[in-house]
Amino acid sequence: MPRIQTQAPAGAPPRAAKPAAQLEVAPDTELEAAARLAAQLTATPIAFVALFDTGAPSFKASVGIGARQLDRAFALRAHEANGDAPLVIESLEADAQFGALPLVAGTPWLQFYAGMPLLDREGIALGTLAVLDVRARSLDADQRAGLRHLSTVVRLALQARRQIDDLARQAMQDALTGLASRRPFDQALQVELHHSMRTGEPFTLLRLSLDGICDIRNGFGNVEADGALREVSARMAQQVRLGDVLARLGGDEFGIVMRHGAAAAAEVLATRIVDAVRQPLALASGEAVGVRVCIGIAAYTDKIESASDLLAQAEQALEAARREYERRWNFFGRKFDGTTLRLVESDAQASGPGDPAPP
Repeated sequence: MPRIQTQAPAGAPPRAAKPAAQLEVAPDTELEAAARLAAQLTATPIAFVALFDTGAPSFKASVGIGARQLDRAFALRAHEANGDAPLVIESLEADAQFGALPLVAGTPWLQFYAGMPLLDREGIALGTLAVLDVRARSLDADQRAGLRHLSTVVRLALQARRQIDDLARQAMQDALTGLASRRPFDQALQVELHHSMRTGEPFTLLRLSLDGICDIRNGFGNVEADGALREVSARMAQQVRLGDVLARLGGDEFGIVMRHGAAAAAEVLATRIVDAVRQPLALASGEAVGVRVCIGIAAYTDKIESASDLLAQAEQALEAARREYERRWNFFGRKFDGTTLRLVESDAQASGPGDPAPP
Protein backbone atom coordinates (compact mmCIF):
# COMPACT_ATOMS: atom_id res chain seq x y z
CA MET A 1 0.00 0.00 0.00
CA PRO A 2 1.55 3.35 -0.98
CA ARG A 3 2.66 5.76 1.69
CA ILE A 4 1.15 9.16 2.24
CA GLN A 5 2.78 11.98 0.32
CA THR A 6 5.07 13.94 2.59
CA GLN A 7 4.55 17.05 0.47
CA ALA A 8 0.93 17.08 -0.64
CA PRO A 9 -0.38 19.70 -3.08
CA ALA A 10 -1.94 22.69 -1.37
CA GLY A 11 -5.35 21.80 -0.02
CA ALA A 12 -5.10 18.16 -1.10
CA PRO A 13 -6.33 15.65 1.49
CA PRO A 14 -3.90 12.97 2.69
CA ARG A 15 -4.34 9.37 1.74
CA ALA A 16 -6.54 7.95 4.48
CA ALA A 17 -7.18 4.34 5.35
CA LYS A 18 -10.42 2.82 4.08
CA PRO A 19 -13.32 3.53 6.45
CA ALA A 20 -13.90 -0.20 7.02
CA ALA A 21 -10.40 -0.47 8.50
CA GLN A 22 -10.88 2.42 10.90
CA LEU A 23 -12.50 2.61 14.29
CA GLU A 24 -15.45 4.93 14.73
CA VAL A 25 -14.03 6.63 17.82
CA ALA A 26 -16.41 8.82 19.82
CA PRO A 27 -15.04 11.64 21.99
CA ASP A 28 -13.40 10.05 25.02
CA THR A 29 -11.18 10.81 27.95
CA GLU A 30 -8.04 9.37 26.32
CA LEU A 31 -8.15 11.70 23.33
CA GLU A 32 -9.18 14.65 25.47
CA ALA A 33 -6.22 13.93 27.76
CA ALA A 34 -3.92 13.83 24.74
CA ALA A 35 -5.19 17.22 23.55
CA ARG A 36 -4.72 18.73 27.03
CA LEU A 37 -1.21 17.32 27.28
CA ALA A 38 -0.31 18.69 23.85
CA ALA A 39 -1.43 22.15 24.96
CA GLN A 40 0.63 21.89 28.18
CA LEU A 41 3.75 20.61 26.40
CA THR A 42 3.69 23.46 23.89
CA ALA A 43 2.30 26.20 26.21
CA THR A 44 -0.57 26.86 23.81
CA PRO A 45 -4.19 27.60 24.70
CA ILE A 46 -5.77 25.42 22.01
CA ALA A 47 -5.19 21.80 20.95
CA PHE A 48 -7.18 19.12 19.17
CA VAL A 49 -7.15 15.53 17.92
CA ALA A 50 -8.82 14.81 14.58
CA LEU A 51 -9.31 11.35 13.09
CA PHE A 52 -9.89 10.23 9.53
CA ASP A 53 -12.24 7.42 10.53
CA THR A 54 -14.69 8.22 7.72
CA GLY A 55 -12.14 9.36 5.13
CA ALA A 56 -12.67 13.06 5.93
CA PRO A 57 -11.31 14.50 9.19
CA SER A 58 -13.57 14.69 12.22
CA PHE A 59 -12.54 16.46 15.41
CA LYS A 60 -12.81 13.96 18.27
CA ALA A 61 -11.30 16.00 21.10
CA SER A 62 -10.38 19.65 21.63
CA VAL A 63 -9.38 22.04 24.41
CA GLY A 64 -9.61 25.81 24.34
CA ILE A 65 -12.10 25.86 21.47
CA GLY A 66 -15.24 24.00 20.41
CA ALA A 67 -14.60 21.17 17.96
CA ARG A 68 -17.41 22.42 15.70
CA GLN A 69 -15.62 25.73 15.25
CA LEU A 70 -12.50 24.14 13.76
CA ASP A 71 -11.99 24.09 10.02
CA ARG A 72 -10.98 20.76 8.44
CA ALA A 73 -7.99 22.57 6.92
CA PHE A 74 -6.37 22.50 10.35
CA ALA A 75 -6.47 18.69 10.31
CA LEU A 76 -5.38 18.30 6.70
CA ARG A 77 -2.50 20.78 6.68
CA ALA A 78 -0.30 18.80 9.07
CA HIS A 79 0.00 16.05 6.47
CA GLU A 80 2.11 18.26 4.26
CA ALA A 81 4.89 17.74 6.80
CA ASN A 82 7.36 14.95 7.25
CA GLY A 83 5.86 12.31 9.55
CA ASP A 84 8.78 12.67 11.99
CA ALA A 85 8.43 16.39 12.65
CA PRO A 86 5.56 18.80 13.21
CA LEU A 87 4.48 21.30 10.60
CA VAL A 88 4.94 24.70 12.22
CA ILE A 89 3.41 27.92 10.87
CA GLU A 90 4.53 30.86 12.99
CA SER A 91 2.20 33.45 11.45
CA LEU A 92 -1.13 32.22 10.17
CA GLU A 93 -2.28 35.61 8.86
CA ALA A 94 0.71 35.63 6.51
CA ASP A 95 0.01 32.07 5.31
CA ALA A 96 -1.64 31.74 1.87
CA GLN A 97 -3.92 28.87 2.93
CA PHE A 98 -4.78 29.81 6.50
CA GLY A 99 -4.85 33.62 6.22
CA ALA A 100 -8.43 33.79 4.96
CA LEU A 101 -9.97 31.29 7.41
CA PRO A 102 -12.64 32.83 9.68
CA LEU A 103 -10.77 31.86 12.87
CA VAL A 104 -7.64 33.59 11.56
CA ALA A 105 -9.17 36.64 9.86
CA GLY A 106 -11.62 37.12 12.75
CA THR A 107 -12.28 36.09 16.35
CA PRO A 108 -10.33 34.53 18.04
CA TRP A 109 -7.65 35.78 15.58
CA LEU A 110 -5.53 32.64 15.53
CA GLN A 111 -1.90 33.33 14.68
CA PHE A 112 0.07 30.11 15.28
CA TYR A 113 -0.24 26.47 14.24
CA ALA A 114 1.78 23.29 14.84
CA GLY A 115 0.46 19.94 13.70
CA MET A 116 1.69 16.35 13.77
CA PRO A 117 0.29 13.84 11.28
CA LEU A 118 -0.79 10.53 12.83
CA LEU A 119 0.28 7.78 10.42
CA ASP A 120 0.08 4.02 10.72
CA ARG A 121 2.98 1.68 9.92
CA GLU A 122 2.17 1.84 6.21
CA GLY A 123 2.10 5.62 6.13
CA ILE A 124 -1.69 5.79 5.93
CA ALA A 125 -3.31 8.76 7.63
CA LEU A 126 -5.09 8.02 10.90
CA GLY A 127 -5.55 11.63 11.96
CA THR A 128 -3.86 14.76 13.28
CA LEU A 129 -2.62 16.10 16.62
CA ALA A 130 -2.25 19.89 16.53
CA VAL A 131 -1.99 23.01 18.68
CA LEU A 132 -3.02 26.64 18.01
CA ASP A 133 -2.27 29.99 19.60
CA VAL A 134 -3.66 33.52 19.32
CA ARG A 135 -0.18 35.02 19.03
CA ALA A 136 2.57 34.56 16.48
CA ARG A 137 5.31 32.44 17.95
CA SER A 138 7.45 29.32 17.47
CA LEU A 139 8.26 26.06 19.24
CA ASP A 140 11.59 25.32 20.85
CA ALA A 141 13.35 21.98 20.39
CA ASP A 142 11.90 20.43 23.56
CA GLN A 143 8.36 21.44 22.61
CA ARG A 144 8.78 20.00 19.12
CA ALA A 145 10.13 16.75 20.58
CA GLY A 146 7.32 16.59 23.13
CA LEU A 147 4.65 17.03 20.44
CA ARG A 148 6.36 14.40 18.30
CA HIS A 149 6.57 11.87 21.14
CA LEU A 150 2.97 12.49 22.16
CA SER A 151 1.81 11.90 18.59
CA THR A 152 3.56 8.52 18.70
CA VAL A 153 1.65 7.58 21.85
CA VAL A 154 -1.66 8.63 20.28
CA ARG A 155 -0.85 6.75 17.08
CA LEU A 156 -0.06 3.55 18.96
CA ALA A 157 -3.27 3.89 20.96
CA LEU A 158 -5.31 4.30 17.77
CA GLN A 159 -3.63 1.31 16.17
CA ALA A 160 -4.36 -0.78 19.26
CA ARG A 161 -8.01 0.27 19.07
CA ARG A 162 -8.16 -0.67 15.42
CA GLN A 163 -6.64 -4.08 16.12
CA ILE A 164 -9.18 -4.71 18.87
CA ASP A 165 -11.96 -3.65 16.52
CA ASP A 166 -10.63 -5.96 13.80
CA LEU A 167 -10.47 -8.88 16.23
CA ALA A 168 -14.03 -8.21 17.37
CA ARG A 169 -15.18 -8.05 13.76
CA GLN A 170 -13.39 -11.31 12.96
CA ALA A 171 -15.08 -12.97 15.93
CA MET A 172 -18.46 -12.02 14.46
CA GLN A 173 -17.74 -12.64 10.78
CA ASP A 174 -16.30 -15.54 8.83
CA ALA A 175 -13.21 -14.28 7.03
CA LEU A 176 -13.61 -16.43 3.92
CA THR A 177 -17.30 -16.11 3.12
CA GLY A 178 -18.28 -12.88 4.86
CA LEU A 179 -21.14 -14.68 6.60
CA ALA A 180 -21.73 -14.58 10.32
CA SER A 181 -19.44 -16.77 12.41
CA ARG A 182 -20.36 -19.22 15.15
CA ARG A 183 -20.56 -16.59 17.88
CA PRO A 184 -23.40 -14.46 16.42
CA PHE A 185 -25.17 -17.67 15.37
CA ASP A 186 -25.14 -18.94 18.96
CA GLN A 187 -26.25 -15.53 20.23
CA ALA A 188 -29.16 -15.38 17.77
CA LEU A 189 -30.19 -18.91 18.70
CA GLN A 190 -30.27 -18.06 22.41
CA VAL A 191 -32.21 -14.84 21.84
CA GLU A 192 -34.80 -16.53 19.66
CA LEU A 193 -35.12 -19.48 22.01
CA HIS A 194 -35.78 -17.24 25.02
CA HIS A 195 -38.30 -15.23 23.01
CA SER A 196 -40.17 -18.37 21.95
CA MET A 197 -40.16 -19.74 25.49
CA ARG A 198 -41.85 -16.56 26.68
CA THR A 199 -44.30 -16.02 23.83
CA GLY A 200 -44.78 -19.44 22.25
CA GLU A 201 -43.97 -18.00 18.80
CA PRO A 202 -42.36 -20.54 16.47
CA PHE A 203 -38.90 -20.41 15.03
CA THR A 204 -36.80 -22.91 13.13
CA LEU A 205 -33.18 -24.00 13.08
CA LEU A 206 -31.52 -25.34 9.93
CA ARG A 207 -28.21 -27.21 9.77
CA LEU A 208 -26.59 -27.43 6.36
CA SER A 209 -23.68 -29.51 5.11
CA LEU A 210 -22.08 -29.12 1.70
CA ASP A 211 -20.64 -32.09 -0.15
CA GLY A 212 -18.28 -31.52 -3.05
CA ILE A 213 -16.07 -28.69 -1.85
CA CYS A 214 -13.39 -31.18 -0.76
CA ASP A 215 -13.51 -32.79 -4.21
CA ILE A 216 -12.97 -29.39 -5.80
CA ARG A 217 -10.10 -28.72 -3.38
CA ASN A 218 -8.44 -32.06 -4.19
CA GLY A 219 -8.97 -31.73 -7.92
CA PHE A 220 -8.44 -28.03 -8.56
CA GLY A 221 -6.68 -26.61 -5.52
CA ASN A 222 -7.44 -24.40 -2.54
CA VAL A 223 -8.03 -21.21 -4.49
CA GLU A 224 -10.75 -22.75 -6.66
CA ALA A 225 -12.34 -24.48 -3.66
CA ASP A 226 -12.41 -21.28 -1.63
CA GLY A 227 -13.93 -19.46 -4.58
CA ALA A 228 -16.61 -22.14 -4.90
CA LEU A 229 -17.35 -21.92 -1.18
CA ARG A 230 -17.74 -18.15 -1.39
CA GLU A 231 -20.07 -18.47 -4.38
CA VAL A 232 -22.27 -21.07 -2.70
CA SER A 233 -22.36 -18.99 0.47
CA ALA A 234 -23.47 -15.95 -1.52
CA ARG A 235 -26.23 -17.98 -3.17
CA MET A 236 -27.51 -19.17 0.18
CA ALA A 237 -27.34 -15.65 1.62
CA GLN A 238 -29.59 -14.42 -1.17
CA GLN A 239 -32.30 -16.87 -0.10
CA VAL A 240 -32.55 -16.12 3.61
CA ARG A 241 -34.96 -13.48 4.84
CA LEU A 242 -33.92 -10.16 6.30
CA GLY A 243 -33.39 -10.76 10.02
CA ASP A 244 -32.55 -14.45 9.72
CA VAL A 245 -28.98 -15.41 10.62
CA LEU A 246 -26.96 -17.51 8.16
CA ALA A 247 -23.60 -18.51 9.60
CA ARG A 248 -20.63 -20.61 8.60
CA LEU A 249 -20.03 -22.90 11.55
CA GLY A 250 -16.78 -24.33 10.24
CA GLY A 251 -15.47 -26.08 7.14
CA ASP A 252 -18.42 -26.97 4.93
CA GLU A 253 -20.98 -26.69 7.75
CA PHE A 254 -23.55 -23.89 7.99
CA GLY A 255 -26.49 -22.97 10.16
CA ILE A 256 -29.55 -20.75 9.86
CA VAL A 257 -31.59 -19.31 12.70
CA MET A 258 -34.93 -18.64 11.03
CA ARG A 259 -36.59 -16.07 13.25
CA HIS A 260 -40.37 -16.20 13.57
CA GLY A 261 -40.33 -19.01 11.04
CA ALA A 262 -42.78 -21.89 11.25
CA ALA A 263 -42.20 -25.32 9.70
CA ALA A 264 -43.87 -24.44 6.41
CA ALA A 265 -41.64 -21.39 5.94
CA ALA A 266 -38.55 -23.49 6.71
CA GLU A 267 -39.52 -25.99 4.03
CA VAL A 268 -39.88 -23.18 1.50
CA LEU A 269 -36.48 -21.81 2.49
CA ALA A 270 -34.84 -25.24 2.22
CA THR A 271 -36.27 -25.69 -1.27
CA ARG A 272 -34.96 -22.29 -2.35
CA ILE A 273 -31.50 -23.06 -0.99
CA VAL A 274 -31.39 -26.43 -2.74
CA ASP A 275 -32.42 -24.81 -6.03
CA ALA A 276 -29.80 -22.08 -5.65
CA VAL A 277 -26.93 -24.36 -4.62
CA ARG A 278 -27.58 -26.97 -7.30
CA GLN A 279 -26.72 -24.59 -10.14
CA PRO A 280 -23.33 -25.39 -11.75
CA LEU A 281 -20.27 -23.51 -10.56
CA ALA A 282 -17.88 -22.14 -13.18
CA LEU A 283 -14.26 -22.31 -12.04
CA ALA A 284 -11.55 -20.00 -13.31
CA SER A 285 -10.18 -22.95 -15.29
CA GLY A 286 -13.46 -23.12 -17.22
CA GLU A 287 -14.59 -26.38 -15.62
CA ALA A 288 -18.24 -26.70 -14.59
CA VAL A 289 -18.56 -28.33 -11.20
CA GLY A 290 -21.18 -28.55 -8.52
CA VAL A 291 -21.85 -29.36 -4.91
CA ARG A 292 -24.68 -31.05 -3.11
CA VAL A 293 -26.28 -29.97 0.13
CA CYS A 294 -27.93 -31.83 2.97
CA ILE A 295 -30.21 -29.89 5.29
CA GLY A 296 -31.50 -30.86 8.70
CA ILE A 297 -34.39 -28.84 10.12
CA ALA A 298 -35.70 -28.64 13.67
CA ALA A 299 -38.58 -26.45 14.86
CA TYR A 300 -39.05 -25.11 18.36
CA THR A 301 -41.71 -26.83 20.46
CA ASP A 302 -42.67 -26.70 24.13
CA LYS A 303 -40.55 -29.81 24.69
CA ILE A 304 -37.35 -27.89 23.87
CA GLU A 305 -35.57 -26.85 27.05
CA SER A 306 -32.26 -25.56 25.71
CA ALA A 307 -30.42 -24.53 22.58
CA SER A 308 -28.45 -27.77 22.71
CA ASP A 309 -31.73 -29.71 22.48
CA LEU A 310 -32.69 -27.93 19.27
CA LEU A 311 -29.18 -28.26 17.84
CA ALA A 312 -29.24 -31.98 18.56
CA GLN A 313 -32.55 -32.38 16.74
CA ALA A 314 -31.27 -30.45 13.73
CA GLU A 315 -28.12 -32.60 13.71
CA GLN A 316 -30.20 -35.78 13.84
CA ALA A 317 -32.30 -34.54 10.93
CA LEU A 318 -29.12 -33.72 9.03
CA GLU A 319 -27.70 -37.19 9.63
CA ALA A 320 -30.99 -38.72 8.46
CA ALA A 321 -30.83 -36.62 5.30
CA ARG A 322 -27.32 -37.91 4.67
CA ARG A 323 -28.07 -41.54 5.50
CA GLU A 324 -31.58 -42.22 4.26
CA TYR A 325 -32.17 -39.57 1.65
CA GLU A 326 -28.86 -38.97 -0.06
CA ARG A 327 -28.75 -35.55 -1.66
CA ARG A 328 -32.03 -34.53 0.01
CA TRP A 329 -33.07 -32.72 3.15
CA ASN A 330 -34.97 -33.89 6.19
CA PHE A 331 -37.21 -32.42 8.87
CA PHE A 332 -36.71 -33.72 12.39
CA GLY A 333 -39.45 -36.15 13.39
CA ARG A 334 -40.76 -36.91 9.91
CA LYS A 335 -39.60 -37.74 6.41
CA PHE A 336 -39.62 -35.19 3.68
CA ASP A 337 -38.60 -36.11 0.15
CA GLY A 338 -36.84 -32.95 -0.96
CA THR A 339 -35.48 -32.06 -4.35
CA THR A 340 -32.57 -34.21 -5.52
CA LEU A 341 -29.29 -32.35 -5.89
CA ARG A 342 -26.69 -34.01 -8.08
CA LEU A 343 -23.07 -33.26 -8.70
CA VAL A 344 -22.30 -31.80 -12.11
CA GLU A 345 -20.41 -34.57 -13.87
CA SER A 346 -18.65 -34.81 -17.18
CA ASP A 347 -20.06 -37.20 -19.78
CA ALA A 348 -17.18 -39.60 -19.21
CA GLN A 349 -17.78 -39.68 -15.46
CA ALA A 350 -21.52 -40.14 -15.93
CA SER A 351 -20.97 -43.14 -18.24
CA GLY A 352 -19.34 -45.22 -15.51
CA PRO A 353 -16.29 -47.48 -15.82
CA GLY A 354 -18.13 -50.22 -17.68
CA ASP A 355 -20.00 -48.04 -20.15
CA PRO A 356 -18.65 -46.93 -23.46
CA ALA A 357 -17.54 -43.32 -23.64
CA PRO A 358 -19.84 -41.06 -25.67
CA PRO A 359 -18.72 -40.28 -29.17
